[in-house]
Amino acid sequence: MSVSLLWNAALVANTDLTSPIFSVVSLTAGRHGQQQNTIDIEMNFNEVVQGNMDNIKIVAN
Repeated sequence: MSVSLLWNAALVANTDLTSPIFSVVSLTAGRHGQQQNTIDIEMNFNEVVQGNMDNIKIVAN
């Protein structure tokens, strides 16, 4: 799972990059029960990436 794809998904939500409505400061990902990190997650050929809204944390300043 490529963390850069998650960055892209978040940034696409800003419809006008010259006047963004938010800024992504950091983004981490990890397997369930393991530490979050900024690096890609290697997946086996028979594994599927599935997100869970309960594991998403958004911090607004």
